[in-house]
Amino acid sequence: MILYFLTLVLFVMGVYCLIAKKNIIKKIIGLTFTDYAINLFIIIIGYRAKGIAPIMFKNMTIQELADYGVDPLPQALAGRMVAGVALGEGCCFGAGLLVLPVGDQQRGDGHRDLGRQRASGEATLILAQNGQRALGAAALALESVRKAREKGLAVSCDLNYRKNLWKWGRKAAEVMSELVAGCDVAIGNEEDAEKVFDIKPDKTDVSSGKVESSEFESVCHKLKEKFPRARKIIITLRGSISADHNTWSGILFNGSSFFKAPVYQITHIVDRVGGGDSFMGGLIYGLIANKDDDQKALNFAVAASCLKHTIHGDFNLVSVAEVEQLMKGDGSGRVIR
Repeated sequence: MILYFLTLVLFVMGVYCLIAKKNIIKKIIGLTFTDYAINLFIIIIGYRAKGIAPIMFKNMTIQELADYGVDPLPQALAGRMVAGVALGEGCCFGAGLLVLPVGDQQRGDGHRDLGRQRASGEATLILAQNGQRALGAAALALESVRKAREKGLAVSCDLNYRKNLWKWGRKAAEVMSELVAGCDVAIGNEEDAEKVFDIKPDKTDVSSGKVESSEFESVCHKLKEKFPRARKIIITLRGSISADHNTWSGILFNGSSFFKAPVYQITHIVDRVGGGDSFMGGLIYGLIANKDDDQKALNFAVAASCLKHTIHGDFNLVSVAEVEQLMKGDGSGRVIR
């Protein structure tokens, strides 16, 4: 009896969430509760201790069949319930996907608790990533930059242009100009500055597969003029010789000096996904660990992201020692113990 009662409680909780709660996520949770409650009810009414299949065997009386045979109707419903569970999970997942754009807009319009209140320390950088699906996310990113500035934190921004994210509403140049204007560190690849701000080198054609670091110094100067707050401007340089053979390097401009990283020949590429993110992560670490050595910070970022090309998946599963080993010129790939 207690199991029936608990099932009823679960069902009532689900109905209550559907009716009384205004939050869409809570309504989805309530719908899931009611779905589970119905499934559990069917399982419970079909269960019988020491039950047997509802088949009339030889020498069995009607009373024995009634006492030990399970009810075939719940059993049949339980069989269909397997498909019902899959359908219910699919509906819950689909509803969650529909909620995401609404959540973005709500956060952009009214969310101001940015989770930055406990962030402190001069060596902390807040990353403002150009991955907005909607204008609400852009507003939230801009507010995050402002809050970080109020806390005295350094802010970095990856231009990371993706044309399919800028088909609706404001243009990339309009949104990103506001964000980068409040950043201390700006990073992009050999094409981002051109596609976002229409700033490009005079001679280089990146489609040729060859990039020269000296030709992008003018891009750094123009970005510095447009965003004077930026203390460091970094451009990653990828030369695509073939699908599995790239050159990889980068330059850093700190407002007065240019720094160039070594050029790595990356052959037999395993996975390019995460190359830019691993560079940004390596750069943040390098700038924190080497506050007065921009050259070493840049070299660390380039070496770290170079190693990422040999790893499948999004994450750069390498150690600091392995990155530093490559920085010293050891590309043997030996495991460091």
